[in-house]
Amino acid sequence: MVMNRDQRVTRLRKRQAIARHRLNIVVAAVVIVEEFEEPQRRKRRSWVEPWI
Repeated sequence: MVMNRDQRVTRLRKRQAIARHRLNIVVAAVVIVEEFEEPQRRKRRSWVEPWI
C-alpha cells in the first residue's frame, strides 16, 4: 500500500493523538493514587528531653 504525504501525516497525527490520550490517562491515574495515599511522616528526632 503506497500512501501519499497527506495520508502519512494524517496517520501520524492520529497515532500521536492516541499516544497523548494514553499518556493523559496514566498521568490522571498517578494523580489519583497520589491524592489517596497517606503522606509518609518522618520519624522526628527529639532534641529536647522526652518528658517535656
